[in-house]
Parts: sequence; structure tokens; C-alpha cells
Amino acid sequence: MAKIVKNTTLSDIEIYGVGIVIEAEESHVVDPSNYRLWASAIIEDAAFQADIDSGDLVVNDGHEDLNIYEAKKFLAYPDEAWNVRFWTDDRRSNGFPNHLDTVQEAIEYAKSGAIDNDLDTFQYGRAGLIANTTFLYNLFQIPSDESPSCTKYDIIFRGLSFSNSNNSASFNVKVYTYPPNTNPIPANRTLIHTQAFSGYSGYSVDLNIDVDIGESLAVEVEPPQSGIKPQGINVILYSRKR
Repeated sequence: MAKIVKNTTLSDIEIYGVGIVIEAEESHVVDPSNYRLWASAIIEDAAFQADIDSGDLVVNDGHEDLNIYEAKKFLAYPDEAWNVRFWTDDRRSNGFPNHLDTVQEAIEYAKSGAIDNDLDTFQYGRAGLIANTTFLYNLFQIPSDESPSCTKYDIIFRGLSFSNSNNSASFNVKVYTYPPNTNPIPANRTLIHTQAFSGYSGYSVDLNIDVDIGESLAVEVEPPQSGIKPQGINVILYSRKR
């Protein structure tokens, strides 16, 4: 990572807050020992801010030019992980996708993709033909709207998968929550996700829906009003602790 300030004009620009002049069409590489000085300058020096806003001064992180918002944050808050930017040609040296520019983005990506942090699954199913909209059973063969699955901590509902014995069927899977310690009647449930599926099996990921500790989950299958119905459905919800 580097902090480079470029003068894009044909005139010299003085930055009073740091006591330097950047000559016309030249660049200045900020010494790391002066990061705090530059942070104060971009916060307090209105002329410096105006030069950034106008594009007369452009900030580069050693890899690419930053937009105005990124540039100000990059200079003003050097200790925040959102402003510590990767300095590599392809942004892949750490095995992360190339759209991850900052350390904090990498942290957030790792958090959202973690599968070993108290990963929980909730499984539901029902044998036979699903001719009408119906709630699936939990593992103890109780309809999930009568005995929904209670969460033991705050979770992120990350995705779901299904299997179905009728390849030609299309249907919707609906996921509901109930408040903690609440009678699981229709008036108390909230629909948090609807997913359209078809075929023998499939999945949906990156949902990232918050479910709070003590809330309960139930799953409903909605077959088409006409046409081929699903049969022998199994649905698994995936979550992790947050």
C-alpha cells in the first residue's frame, strides 16, 4: 500500500496543512511517518479538500486512482482497516477475489464465507406427493409450523438446498421465522425468504439474512397450481453464528 497524491493541473499546488508544494503534473509519495499529519490536513484544511473535490489533486493507493470519497477516507483514517488497501497488481496474492481492495473487505469476505464457525443446519422434509401448499416436517416428523426449529444464538441464514424425487416439478420454498417463545400460529410468523426451485436438486447461497437468538424457523413448500407437483422433498437450511 502507498499513499500518492497527484497534481493533475498545470500549476503548482501548495498543501498548507502539511507544508509542501506539489509541482504541476507531479506526484508526491506520502512518507508513512507523516500519515497522521496528512490525516489532520484532509480533515481541517478546506482548500485541500476543495482540490480533492475538483480533481486537481488525485489520490492513488499504489495500484489505482481512488474516487473522491475513497481518497478522503484513505487519507483521513489511516488506521481503519477499510482504508488499508492491498498493493498488488492483481489483488489475488492472498487468494481473495480481485474486487476486494481493502483489508476490511477481505475480513468481511472471510467472515461471510466461513464454514467452520459453529455451522448449523436445519433439515426439513416430507414424503409423498406435495399437491397443496404445505409445511415440511422436522427430523422428528412434526410439521415445522407446529414445532419450528429454535435458534440457540444469533445466526446468519446463509442459504438452502433441496432434493426432490420428481425432476419435472417446479415449486417455491418459503422460510418463516417466529419470535422467541411464541405460539407458532400463522399470525406470529414472518416470511423471510422465498426461493423458486425446479428439478431433482439445487441450492441458493449468499442470502445472509439475520435471525436472532430464540427465533424459530419453519419451511413451507408451495407447488404450482397446475402441472407437475414435487414429491419426496428434502430441504436443508444453512447458517452460521454471528
